Amino acid sequence: MFETINNKIFDITNPADTLKLANTIAKLATPGIPILLYGTLGVGKTFFTTALIRTLTNNPNENVPSPTFSILQQYTCPIGPISHYDLYRIKDANELFELNIDEALSSHITIIEWPEIIADYITENFSYIALHFTLNNNIRTVKITINKI
Repeated sequence: MFETINNKIFDITNPADTLKLANTIAKLATPGIPILLYGTLGVGKTFFTTALIRTLTNNPNENVPSPTFSILQQYTCPIGPISHYDLYRIKDANELFELNIDEALSSHITIIEWPEIIADYITENFSYIALHFTLNNNIRTVKITINKI
């Protein structure tokens, strides 16, 4: 299934489209394969993550606060623990190792918003799924890139 969506582009024009994309990615979510979310402020990364976590936990009412200030939120789901990182405020990647990001990357379903500060480490050491969000004329476009899977 990975090869069928590699380099695929999804247009998101409403919440139902976001849920459809979250369902697609949830089928691919595997502990040890980080999900990297790229895009500018307000493009829909956190909204997508909420839909993805609710899908993975099988709980449409799961409280999914943004970890912008806490950096990390954790959840449980049938296929393993989920670690949701928001690295927007991180200035030094070494801070992440204090939060056990190595363990999460290796054994959790790890979702990372603003992964740029640690992207080189991830791309050198892990298979990964990257979602690149853009916004043009009120249409969000998401390109999926899957590497080394």
